[in-house]
Amino acid sequence: MRSYFAYYLGEGVSCLKEGEYVTSCWDQDINGKEFAGEFVIGLANPPPHPAAALNPAVIPSNRDWRAGRAIDGYSGTQCNSMCARVFEEGEWHRNDDVGQQLDGVPNYLTEDERSLCSFPVEWRSDQGRGRIGVITISSRYPNSISDEFQSMIDLLANIVGFLFALYAIGSRKGLMDEGNYALKVSRHPKRGILVPNTAAGKRFATAVFGLRRQIAGYFEQRMLRQHRHRFKDGKLTYVKD
Repeated sequence: MRSYFAYYLGEGVSCLKEGEYVTSCWDQDINGKEFAGEFVIGLANPPPHPAAALNPAVIPSNRDWRAGRAIDGYSGTQCNSMCARVFEEGEWHRNDDVGQQLDGVPNYLTEDERSLCSFPVEWRSDQGRGRIGVITISSRYPNSISDEFQSMIDLLANIVGFLFALYAIGSRKGLMDEGNYALKVSRHPKRGILVPNTAAGKRFATAVFGLRRQIAGYFEQRMLRQHRHRFKDGKLTYVKD
Protein backbone atom coordinates (compact mmCIF):
# COMPACT_ATOMS: atom_id res chain seq x y z
CA MET A 1 0.00 0.00 0.00
CA ARG A 2 1.27 3.46 -0.92
CA SER A 3 0.03 7.01 -0.39
CA TYR A 4 0.96 10.23 -2.14
CA PHE A 5 0.06 13.91 -2.46
CA ALA A 6 -0.13 15.50 -5.92
CA TYR A 7 0.01 19.25 -6.49
CA TYR A 8 -1.36 21.23 -9.42
CA LEU A 9 0.64 23.25 -11.97
CA GLY A 10 -2.26 24.92 -13.76
CA GLU A 11 -1.60 28.35 -12.23
CA GLY A 12 2.15 28.18 -12.73
CA VAL A 13 5.04 27.94 -10.26
CA SER A 14 5.96 30.76 -7.88
CA CYS A 15 9.66 29.88 -7.59
CA LEU A 16 10.46 30.57 -11.26
CA LYS A 17 11.86 33.91 -12.38
CA GLU A 18 9.58 36.58 -13.75
CA GLY A 19 8.68 35.78 -17.33
CA GLU A 20 9.23 32.03 -16.85
CA TYR A 21 5.86 30.31 -16.82
CA VAL A 22 4.88 26.64 -16.96
CA THR A 23 1.58 24.87 -16.39
CA SER A 24 2.71 21.26 -16.88
CA CYS A 25 5.61 18.85 -16.43
CA TRP A 26 6.75 16.53 -19.21
CA ASP A 27 7.05 12.84 -18.41
CA GLN A 28 6.55 9.42 -20.05
CA ASP A 29 3.65 7.05 -19.46
CA ILE A 30 3.92 3.30 -18.89
CA ASN A 31 4.26 2.76 -22.68
CA GLY A 32 7.04 5.34 -23.07
CA LYS A 33 4.79 7.97 -24.66
CA GLU A 34 5.59 11.57 -23.69
CA PHE A 35 2.86 13.70 -22.16
CA ALA A 36 2.56 17.03 -20.38
CA GLY A 37 1.04 16.35 -16.95
CA GLU A 38 -0.69 19.09 -14.98
CA PHE A 39 -0.21 17.29 -11.66
CA VAL A 40 3.01 16.17 -9.97
CA ILE A 41 3.54 13.78 -7.07
CA GLY A 42 5.16 15.94 -4.39
CA LEU A 43 5.16 13.59 -1.41
CA ALA A 44 5.05 9.80 -1.32
CA ASN A 45 5.69 7.83 1.83
CA PRO A 46 4.59 4.22 1.44
CA PRO A 47 5.11 1.69 4.23
CA PRO A 48 8.16 -0.55 3.83
CA HIS A 49 7.82 -3.99 2.32
CA PRO A 50 7.33 -6.55 5.18
CA ALA A 51 10.55 -8.31 4.20
CA ALA A 52 12.59 -5.09 4.02
CA ALA A 53 13.45 -5.30 7.71
CA LEU A 54 15.06 -8.68 7.11
CA ASN A 55 17.08 -7.69 4.08
CA PRO A 56 16.75 -3.98 3.18
CA ALA A 57 19.62 -4.18 0.68
CA VAL A 58 17.63 -6.60 -1.49
CA ILE A 59 14.07 -5.39 -0.86
CA PRO A 60 13.88 -1.57 -0.69
CA SER A 61 11.07 0.23 1.10
CA ASN A 62 10.03 2.16 -2.03
CA ARG A 63 10.03 5.36 0.00
CA ASP A 64 9.26 8.38 -2.23
CA TRP A 65 7.69 6.05 -4.80
CA ARG A 66 7.19 8.08 -8.00
CA ALA A 67 7.96 11.40 -6.27
CA GLY A 68 8.41 13.99 -9.00
CA ARG A 69 6.49 12.00 -11.59
CA ALA A 70 3.80 13.81 -13.54
CA ILE A 71 0.15 12.75 -13.69
CA ASP A 72 -1.94 13.45 -16.76
CA GLY A 73 -4.53 16.21 -16.41
CA TYR A 74 -7.08 17.24 -19.01
CA SER A 75 -7.90 17.19 -22.71
CA GLY A 76 -10.45 19.96 -23.02
CA THR A 77 -13.26 18.93 -20.69
CA GLN A 78 -12.11 15.30 -20.41
CA CYS A 79 -10.28 14.17 -17.29
CA ASN A 80 -7.35 11.92 -18.21
CA SER A 81 -6.64 10.54 -14.74
CA MET A 82 -8.33 9.77 -11.45
CA CYS A 83 -6.37 12.65 -9.94
CA ALA A 84 -7.73 15.11 -12.52
CA ARG A 85 -11.28 13.88 -12.02
CA VAL A 86 -11.15 14.28 -8.24
CA PHE A 87 -9.59 17.75 -8.57
CA GLU A 88 -12.26 18.83 -11.04
CA GLU A 89 -15.30 17.41 -9.23
CA GLY A 90 -14.27 17.83 -5.60
CA GLU A 91 -15.43 14.31 -4.69
CA TRP A 92 -13.43 11.21 -3.85
CA HIS A 93 -13.28 8.38 -6.38
CA ARG A 94 -12.19 4.77 -6.10
CA ASN A 95 -11.13 2.11 -8.59
CA ASP A 96 -10.84 -1.36 -7.10
CA ASP A 97 -9.35 -3.00 -10.20
CA VAL A 98 -7.54 -0.72 -12.64
CA GLY A 99 -6.98 -3.69 -14.96
CA GLN A 100 -10.73 -3.97 -15.65
CA GLN A 101 -11.29 -0.75 -17.59
CA LEU A 102 -14.39 -0.38 -19.75
CA ASP A 103 -14.26 0.90 -23.32
CA GLY A 104 -14.39 4.69 -23.40
CA VAL A 105 -13.20 5.09 -19.82
CA PRO A 106 -9.91 7.04 -19.44
CA ASN A 107 -6.97 4.73 -18.75
CA TYR A 108 -5.55 5.41 -15.28
CA LEU A 109 -2.92 2.68 -15.61
CA THR A 110 0.32 3.28 -13.72
CA GLU A 111 3.13 0.79 -13.21
CA ASP A 112 2.59 -1.37 -10.07
CA GLU A 113 -0.81 0.20 -9.39
CA ARG A 114 -3.88 -2.05 -9.51
CA SER A 115 -6.30 -0.33 -7.14
CA LEU A 116 -6.48 3.26 -5.95
CA CYS A 117 -8.66 5.78 -4.20
CA SER A 118 -8.20 9.56 -4.48
CA PHE A 119 -9.44 12.41 -2.29
CA PRO A 120 -9.56 16.17 -2.91
CA VAL A 121 -7.61 18.47 -0.60
CA GLU A 122 -9.59 21.69 -0.35
CA TRP A 123 -9.44 25.15 1.12
CA ARG A 124 -12.99 25.73 2.35
CA SER A 125 -14.41 29.03 3.53
CA ASP A 126 -17.67 30.94 3.65
CA GLN A 127 -16.77 32.32 0.20
CA GLY A 128 -16.47 28.92 -1.47
CA ARG A 129 -14.29 25.86 -2.02
CA GLY A 130 -11.05 25.53 -3.93
CA ARG A 131 -9.05 22.37 -4.58
CA ILE A 132 -5.34 22.67 -3.82
CA GLY A 133 -4.19 19.09 -4.36
CA VAL A 134 -5.12 15.41 -4.29
CA ILE A 135 -4.21 12.62 -1.85
CA THR A 136 -4.23 9.08 -3.23
CA ILE A 137 -3.84 5.65 -1.70
CA SER A 138 -2.57 3.01 -4.10
CA SER A 139 -2.02 -0.73 -3.99
CA ARG A 140 -0.22 -3.26 -6.14
CA TYR A 141 -3.19 -5.61 -5.78
CA PRO A 142 -6.83 -5.28 -6.91
CA ASN A 143 -9.65 -5.00 -4.35
CA SER A 144 -7.19 -4.39 -1.50
CA ILE A 145 -8.22 -0.96 -0.14
CA SER A 146 -10.50 -1.44 2.85
CA ASP A 147 -13.39 0.89 3.70
CA GLU A 148 -11.77 1.62 7.07
CA PHE A 149 -8.49 2.71 5.47
CA GLN A 150 -10.41 4.81 2.96
CA SER A 151 -12.18 6.61 5.82
CA MET A 152 -8.85 7.33 7.53
CA ILE A 153 -7.37 8.91 4.39
CA ASP A 154 -10.53 10.92 3.80
CA LEU A 155 -10.11 12.37 7.30
CA LEU A 156 -6.41 13.04 6.60
CA ALA A 157 -7.30 14.95 3.40
CA ASN A 158 -9.68 17.15 5.40
CA ILE A 159 -7.03 17.83 8.04
CA VAL A 160 -4.42 18.74 5.41
CA GLY A 161 -6.90 21.10 3.77
CA PHE A 162 -7.61 22.75 7.13
CA LEU A 163 -3.88 23.28 7.75
CA PHE A 164 -3.45 24.87 4.32
CA ALA A 165 -6.43 27.12 5.10
CA LEU A 166 -4.80 28.26 8.34
CA TYR A 167 -1.65 29.18 6.42
CA ALA A 168 -3.70 30.97 3.77
CA ILE A 169 -5.57 33.10 6.28
CA GLY A 170 -2.28 34.52 7.59
CA SER A 171 -0.78 34.99 4.12
CA ARG A 172 -3.69 36.51 2.22
CA LYS A 173 -1.88 39.49 0.66
CA GLY A 174 0.90 37.36 -0.78
CA LEU A 175 -1.63 34.87 -2.13
CA MET A 176 -3.61 37.67 -3.78
CA ASP A 177 -0.45 38.95 -5.47
CA GLU A 178 0.37 35.46 -6.78
CA GLY A 179 -3.22 34.86 -7.85
CA ASN A 180 -3.51 38.16 -9.71
CA TYR A 181 -0.26 37.36 -11.52
CA ALA A 182 -1.69 33.99 -12.61
CA LEU A 183 -4.86 35.66 -13.87
CA LYS A 184 -2.81 38.21 -15.80
CA VAL A 185 -0.40 35.89 -17.61
CA SER A 186 -2.24 32.58 -17.94
CA ARG A 187 -5.07 31.57 -20.26
CA HIS A 188 -5.13 28.15 -18.63
CA PRO A 189 -8.67 27.08 -17.60
CA LYS A 190 -9.38 27.79 -13.93
CA ARG A 191 -10.33 24.38 -12.61
CA GLY A 192 -11.24 22.94 -9.23
CA ILE A 193 -12.99 26.02 -7.87
CA LEU A 194 -16.55 26.54 -6.63
CA VAL A 195 -17.40 30.12 -5.65
CA PRO A 196 -20.40 32.45 -5.97
CA ASN A 197 -20.31 35.15 -8.64
CA THR A 198 -19.70 37.91 -6.10
CA ALA A 199 -16.80 40.21 -5.29
CA ALA A 200 -15.99 38.12 -2.21
CA GLY A 201 -16.16 34.91 -4.24
CA LYS A 202 -13.81 36.28 -6.89
CA ARG A 203 -11.32 37.41 -4.23
CA PHE A 204 -11.38 33.96 -2.66
CA ALA A 205 -10.81 32.32 -6.05
CA THR A 206 -7.82 34.60 -6.69
CA ALA A 207 -6.34 33.64 -3.31
CA VAL A 208 -6.83 29.93 -4.13
CA PHE A 209 -4.93 30.39 -7.41
CA GLY A 210 -2.15 32.08 -5.46
CA LEU A 211 -2.01 29.27 -2.91
CA ARG A 212 -1.72 26.70 -5.69
CA ARG A 213 1.19 28.66 -7.19
CA GLN A 214 2.96 28.80 -3.82
CA ILE A 215 2.47 25.08 -3.18
CA ALA A 216 3.80 24.26 -6.65
CA GLY A 217 6.70 26.65 -6.07
CA TYR A 218 7.64 25.02 -2.76
CA PHE A 219 7.71 21.54 -4.25
CA GLU A 220 9.40 22.58 -7.50
CA GLN A 221 12.26 24.17 -5.56
CA ARG A 222 12.86 20.73 -4.03
CA MET A 223 12.42 18.88 -7.33
CA LEU A 224 14.90 21.13 -9.12
CA ARG A 225 17.40 21.05 -6.26
CA GLN A 226 17.22 17.24 -6.06
CA HIS A 227 17.52 17.00 -9.88
CA ARG A 228 14.21 15.17 -10.16
CA HIS A 229 13.07 17.95 -12.53
CA ARG A 230 14.88 20.06 -15.09
CA PHE A 231 13.76 23.47 -16.31
CA LYS A 232 15.26 24.33 -19.67
CA ASP A 233 14.08 26.42 -22.62
CA GLY A 234 10.78 27.14 -20.90
CA LYS A 235 10.02 23.45 -20.38
CA LEU A 236 9.74 21.55 -17.07
CA THR A 237 10.70 17.89 -17.42
CA TYR A 238 10.94 14.87 -15.12
CA VAL A 239 14.52 13.54 -15.04
CA LYS A 240 14.76 9.77 -15.20
CA ASP A 241 16.94 7.97 -12.65
